[in-house]
Amino acid sequence: PFPAWLHSVGENKWYVNDAYCKAFGIHRDTFWQGVNILAMYPAEIAAKYVQHDMKVVESNMGSLFTEQVSKNVMQHDPQSEFECDIYKMPIVAGGKRYIFGLAKLGHDVWGNKLATISD
Repeated sequence: PFPAWLHSVGENKWYVNDAYCKAFGIHRDTFWQGVNILAMYPAEIAAKYVQHDMKVVESNMGSLFTEQVSKNVMQHDPQSEFECDIYKMPIVAGGKRYIFGLAKLGHDVWGNKLATISD
């Protein structure tokens, strides 16, 4: 139920689930249609994403980060930015490095409200 993605580190492509598309205004035809999220954010925000991803790759451990996100990634508007807790962990599949990401939005499994787009 949470926005989730796989970031193909070597290709700068994000493979996003349906919850991600709905939460952040992304259009893609299938899960395997990669999206370049870095190209859609200002340089300072994109650099922070990369910094966090590289920290996860180098440590080979999952970590929780607070990152700036936008309610509509495709039409970035600084007025729509908010902070969100993002969990990232390294994955290797088929010899490729990925970062699995999960945005803590909506409700947890116990029904407690987490950050939402409207907060």
